[in-house]
Amino acid sequence: MFNNAGELEAALQAGFTFYATRTILSGEADELIELAQASLRDLEIE
Repeated sequence: MFNNAGELEAALQAGFTFYATRTILSGEADELIELAQASLRDLEIE
């Protein structure tokens, strides 16, 4: 499906952008904030 890592990264970014946009427009921005906070906690542990 993907020929190189750049294509995969672009697809992941597009997917996340779609998820974030849909989440905000549906009024669930708190869910997106919680996801970002959890991701930051994961980065601090590593």
